[in-house]
Amino acid sequence: RVLVTKGTWAMSPNRSLVQVPGVDGNSYSQYGPAQSLGAVPWTAAGLLVGNLFPKDQAGFPLRLILGTYNALIAASLVALFSALGAALGYSRKATIVGALALGFCTFLWPPSRTFFSEPLTALALFASFYLALIGASPNSSATARVNLRLVASGALFALALAAKVQYVVALPAFIIYVAWRGGQAQLPTKSRVTTLNLLTWLLGLALGRLPRCFANWRLFGHPF
Repeated sequence: RVLVTKGTWAMSPNRSLVQVPGVDGNSYSQYGPAQSLGAVPWTAAGLLVGNLFPKDQAGFPLRLILGTYNALIAASLVALFSALGAALGYSRKATIVGALALGFCTFLWPPSRTFFSEPLTALALFASFYLALIGASPNSSATARVNLRLVASGALFALALAAKVQYVVALPAFIIYVAWRGGQAQLPTKSRVTTLNLLTWLLGLALGRLPRCFANWRLFGHPF
């Protein structure tokens, strides 16, 4: 809310929240900015609608509109899960059943009704894996389109880190997978394709991480 109304990440000191002091003396959240930044349009819409209500009821439209944020992210994740299953070669029926199971039979459902950042993190990770899957396909030639998919894959992984940095533990698995997919190519220059795919993915990761590093440097005096 402060980001929309005042255009700043600074928070009022609050002992009930885990805050980190910045170099400017203000307090900032210890959590990644991706969740709050992505919800800016929802927050702005909620505040605008809230102005149409009496002051003691203005918070209800904000909570109602903001409550759709994670719901839409969860729905997007379910659709992406289905597309990922199809890309892996599963039948249409299997992908639909799997997607419905993800949406209604897992812990995705409860967080979709909150403002937790887990749905956004999951969506970014799944999207990153999906683009790595099709971008580093052994049947794909090393075209600019394929490289852009890998760049986008790396950038989406950076987005996941901007939501919850704890998921950096998945980085080695992604690197190994991208390298392995490139090694599956039936080409005489297999090692070159593997190296190119890996460097392209890491380029996307670096580009996606740059804004966060710059923000950390401005707020806390270091990029990490």
